[in-house]
Order: sequence, then C-alpha cells, then structure tokens
Amino acid sequence: MSSTDSARVRATLRRLYRDVDGFEIAEREERRVERVKSSPTYGEIMPAATVQLIDALELQRKDVFVDLGSGVGKVVVAAALRSGVGRAVGVELARDRHQRAVGVVSRGEAEGLWRPGVVELRNEDVLRTALHDATVLYTCSTAFPYAFTERLARRVQGLGRVVRFITLQELDSDVPGFALDSVLRLDMTWARKRKVHVYSVSP
Repeated sequence: MSSTDSARVRATLRRLYRDVDGFEIAEREERRVERVKSSPTYGEIMPAATVQLIDALELQRKDVFVDLGSGVGKVVVAAALRSGVGRAVGVELARDRHQRAVGVVSRGEAEGLWRPGVVELRNEDVLRTALHDATVLYTCSTAFPYAFTERLARRVQGLGRVVRFITLQELDSDVPGFALDSVLRLDMTWARKRKVHVYSVSP
C-alpha cells in the first residue's frame, strides 16, 4: 500500500474510534480480569504505530492474526483495513471493552470497509480461547504479570507448529522454541518507541 493508503487507514481508525476507548471499565470487569491473574490496566498502540506493526507483519490471505487482549479492537480492525489477512481475531476478557469493539466492527462491516467475516471478536480468556488455526499472535502485554505472559507463551509453543508471536515483554531464554526475529520500536499511549519483540515459534 502507498503512504496515501496508510494515511487513509489512520484517518479511518480515528473516525471509527471517535469517543471509543477501553480505559474505563466497570469494577466487576476489573475483578473478572484479576481473577485469571491478569491485569485490567489498559494502554494502546498509537494509530501510526499500529499501521507500522501491521506492515511489518506482512499478513497474507493464508494468515489468521489473533490479538490476545484486544481491548476495543483497534489492532484487528487495522489488520482488516491495511492487509490482506484471511482473518483477524480479537480476544478480550473484559465485556465492556469487547462490547465497544463489537459496535465499531459492526459499523465498519456495514460500511463495507473489509470483507464480511474477516474480523472476529471473542469475549474470552486468552489462556482458554481456541488457537488451532492461528498463524500470527500479538499481545500488548506490558501490564501483564510476567508469569501470565510466560503461561501464554508456553501455550503458544504447545500449538505444535510454526507460528509468530509478538509481545511487548521480552521472554526469558528458558522459554523453549522461541527465536527472536526482530525488535520493533513503536509508539504507545504511555511511551514512545516501546520495544515490540517479534518471535518465531517452533515445536
């Protein structure tokens, strides 16, 4: 895509998400997230950085991209807008954030911004959601306790096939099967040029 297309994607994200964010959720939803030993703290990758991430991943029609902890769905929506991905799946445990994502995706589909069925949203625990067909997995994991991220990484490794895993936390060397391909520097709502680690995962 051209730089003009990139600008159009950013403008579309801004329009779709005008007055929509995931920073505030009900206390019951915070407790629900805490019960699975995760964190309800919320942050987002910035729109231009989201486009940079999607471009770096070079998603194809054969790919199933899964955002684990997808919040209000900005990254999966960007994947649908910017790439030829086969499916973009957002998995979010907090119902408030999930429902906001559903509203945005419904509007985008009604406008014909991406192919029907490309974006799928699940209100599920990322440690329990089905990953059998995932090829690229992303998690904005800065606020996750490292033990939670490690459990997630070991689940990805247990898929028993080659996939890519992208995380804001650097994994310890004792997590088997993970090879660091690259480190991106992308802007987040809480910090500029944050390290984003791109791993190849083999059985």
